[in-house]
Amino acid sequence: MNNLIFILGLLASNFLFSIGSISNAESLKLFRASIGIQIHYCTAQKSDRLRICKKSSNWQSRKAKANDRLKSGDQLSIYVIPEENSFVYIVNSNAKTASLIDLGDNQNNVLAHSLRVFPSFIEGYEVDGNEDVELFSIICSSKDLPRINQLFSGGTVAVEKWRALEKKFIDDNSIITPSKPEEQLQFGGSLRGPDTNPFIKALSISSGKALIVRRYQFDVKK
Repeated sequence: MNNLIFILGLLASNFLFSIGSISNAESLKLFRASIGIQIHYCTAQKSDRLRICKKSSNWQSRKAKANDRLKSGDQLSIYVIPEENSFVYIVNSNAKTASLIDLGDNQNNVLAHSLRVFPSFIEGYEVDGNEDVELFSIICSSKDLPRINQLFSGGTVAVEKWRALEKKFIDDNSIITPSKPEEQLQFGGSLRGPDTNPFIKALSISSGKALIVRRYQFDVKK
């Protein structure tokens, strides 16, 4: 009888340990996505830009750093590749105000392992040079975030309001520092979208509990 009780107790302990291990594994599951900004710029001097920059051959591109510099007329392409079905939000802010960029009907829904380029594969967000500093916050979430839509329901808001909500998102999700590009990392499915652009391989992979916030700050030279 004692041996039977011991065996039953051992089995129960193993069962509880297994449940705990599964629970811990689930809690450690992270939301991941590759996010980056590509800067397109004309190599001509300011005095010749209107004439020379009309030709695509005079344009070059590079990967944006978290803190970088731009010139008036530069264009930005925002790349997002999530590892699961996601919602994407892009907020543009400066020293005083913040605004949610309109991505179009259902354009903020991005399928798992698919490439989405904002505003499109052939266009970029043009820097007008009206602000000394431009910030872009890219939010990629496994769930819809109604608090963002509610905040910007009336249009542009004071930047302090957005910063408070952005900070809460970051604090609640224990954002992990983006990793360096890993060419050996394979996504769980086929990549849908143009994949001949070498910039895709240079994207950094970010992780968070349920969402990711990537912030880019640009000093703008007029």
